[in-house]
Parts: sequence; structure tokens; C-alpha cells
Amino acid sequence: MDFRFEDFVEHWCEIYKPLQHVPGERSKNKRFFLTDTTYLGMSDFMANIGSRASSCVVMESSVEGMVKGGFDMQQHTIYFFSRAKSTQDGTDAREAMLEARGYMLEFLAYLRKKQDDGMEEVQRINLDERNAYQSIGPLYNGWYGVYITLEDVRQTLLCVNKENYSE
Repeated sequence: MDFRFEDFVEHWCEIYKPLQHVPGERSKNKRFFLTDTTYLGMSDFMANIGSRASSCVVMESSVEGMVKGGFDMQQHTIYFFSRAKSTQDGTDAREAMLEARGYMLEFLAYLRKKQDDGMEEVQRINLDERNAYQSIGPLYNGWYGVYITLEDVRQTLLCVNKENYSE
């Protein structure tokens, strides 16, 4: 089975103590969500946002990128969320956003360590270029976050497989 980056992200959510994600659709400690929409929809996450535990990670399952000169450059967008204690206090909102940013930086540090340790499957994730991130929020019930898009660069051969054609 091919390596799937979303499995790597979910595993990080399980082992990272501040999140302690427990997989499973009905888990009360579910902290990782793979969505089939962009952040404007985030249907899985937003369905029960009021009952969600604070601090979680949402990853888009959509496949975007580009192909150029024998390289397939796929993008992975990951959101890190935290909930403000009060929706009326700008300081609480800022703290929630900084907490979410901290999770993002911890994830990137873990990813870099795995690259440095030689984990072959994550070598393609480009951490050497600038990776801009952006804050979002407030969302429902005082949720704030940051998101980042990482580029996964793969060399690909653009060849015709004659078995797939009836000519």
C-alpha cells in the first residue's frame, strides 16, 4: 500500500501529548479530521463543532497541485485549531491563535525530524522553501486557527501504458 501523508498527520495527532487523538468516528477524543471539502465547508468538523474538544487538526483530502517537467507537485493543506476561552476577549482569541500556531510549528518540527532521521516517505515534503501560513477565525463558538499548505514533490514518468488502451 502506498504511503498516505494524511496517515502520517493523524499518527502525529495520536502521539503528540497536547492533542492525544483517539481514532474512531464516535471517539470523544477525536482530534484529527480528514475532510472532503475546502475550509469553507469542513463538513465533518463543523457538524458538531460545539461539542468538539479544544485543539484539533483538520486536513483537506482534496488533491491539488501541478505537473511540470517530470515532477508532480501535490499540495497538502492542514489546519490547526484551538478554542478561545472567551469569544468576547481579544486576548483570549490571540492566545488561541498562538496555541494553534504552536501546534503547527510542533508538527513541522516533527516532520523535519523524521526527514532528518531518513524516513523515506516524507523526504518529498518540501520544508526548505518558504511555506506561508495564515490565521483563520473566529469560527463557531470561538474557534481560531492557522493553516499551512505543504508541497509534496514527486518525480513522475509521463508514459502511455498500452494496456489501458484499445487501439
